[in-house]
Amino acid sequence: MDFFGASDDVDIEFLKEEIGDVLALAISEAMMRKPDNPIEFIGKYLLKHGENMNRRRELEEKAREIAELKERHRLEELKKAEAKKHELEVAKEAAELAQKLSTSKKDGKKSKK
Repeated sequence: MDFFGASDDVDIEFLKEEIGDVLALAISEAMMRKPDNPIEFIGKYLLKHGENMNRRRELEEKAREIAELKERHRLEELKKAEAKKHELEVAKEAAELAQKLSTSKKDGKKSKK
């Protein structure tokens, strides 16, 4: 156990899963650039990475929101189109019925004469 109260195996797994890759990149970058203060460089690198990850999550969330809005809009437009189609069908049926009634009234007047 270490002074944080966790076993070394748990700490190692946490490091591997959560920060292993980015820490390796930070160290690699520090080795290539050879900054005057490598600890500060690695710290800033990690902070920048965290900011980038937060920004990425924000952009992904915005993209999901936009996709949801587009889908809602598409469904609303589809409903409007279906309603319009139904309205036209009803209007057509009403016109046909009116035509039949008009024709039957004319036929009824002719037969009375």
